[in-house]
Amino acid sequence: MNKTFYLINESSEKPIRIYNSKRVLELIPPGFHAATVLLDGTLQSDLNWKQGSESAKKFMAQGLKIFWELDLGLFAKLQEPLSDQMQFQALQISLKHFRDTVWKEFEHHTVGISIFIGTTDFAKQMKWNNDQIDNLQLWLKELYQTPEKLSEQLEGLVKSFQDIQPDLLQQTVFGKSLLKLFCRNAFFEYAELLARSLPPEIPVYLLFDPSPTQDIYLLANMIAQDNFDSLHFGITTPNYPIYTFTNHIQAILESHMTYDIPVQKPTTAICLPPQQFFNKENYISFHEIIDDLKQQNTQFRIIPENTLTTSWEGIDTLIILPDSVTPQGKRKLQGFTAASGKIQAYVNTC
Repeated sequence: MNKTFYLINESSEKPIRIYNSKRVLELIPPGFHAATVLLDGTLQSDLNWKQGSESAKKFMAQGLKIFWELDLGLFAKLQEPLSDQMQFQALQISLKHFRDTVWKEFEHHTVGISIFIGTTDFAKQMKWNNDQIDNLQLWLKELYQTPEKLSEQLEGLVKSFQDIQPDLLQQTVFGKSLLKLFCRNAFFEYAELLARSLPPEIPVYLLFDPSPTQDIYLLANMIAQDNFDSLHFGITTPNYPIYTFTNHIQAILESHMTYDIPVQKPTTAICLPPQQFFNKENYISFHEIIDDLKQQNTQFRIIPENTLTTSWEGIDTLIILPDSVTPQGKRKLQGFTAASGKIQAYVNTC
């Protein structure tokens, strides 16, 4: 079954509905605003996109816009580590070819482009070399400052930052989460650098397919916007309420051809602490908050601290972890209360 793809615009009650077409020159059923066109931009491609262009023209003749799926092989199909410059430059050629050919012809009929569709378990896709291991050690040092603090999170396994290897982190549940988050950061930085080869006018999407059992705290951190302002994120699974991650994502794919957007948006939100507060204590507290809200049948949103001021519209109650708020975040909370918002501080009593 084809999937219906939505571009979510919070200022509009009617998302852009896109037909995820998998057949060339397909006739699109009524009720859609756009259709997808797949382009092969992998390292093995000859970049001959004539067939994709013909499909795009066919869809345009039906009054539809185009959403491009540019397959670069990110990240599982990459043959070399991320630090390999020849590989990076080869992928840039694909993006620049899109810019100089497809974009010029279809600019005014394009609603966006995806350069990644896949799982959020980036750790399984990482090809490690000394550069990446050095970066991992540096990242953990920035997060925890001392080996002792990190060792508290990893059941006493750490003696020094220099001894940390991916296999060591794989030995504990929280260590696996740290490894996934590091790989996520590395891949996002890589994708953002690649996206600079595209015109700034085109929205660039990374579309994620999290497991139905994906840890929601880890997932929220995995798809938080952070500093990747040039990238747009989306979820390709129906296992999560559409508005839970609205402030993380601008897109969602649904496995059903019809999908009802809720009339009532959540008025309660949880403030997601910045990555510097990613630890086991917050892991436990965050899940306790979510369990409490679910028991109360309360819909909620998850809002990263760095986007609070642009994302709290419609929110009456904001739940925070008081020991995991930055000075900048505290000023934003003052603005929220000045706008008649209610702050609810959650304290883990365990």
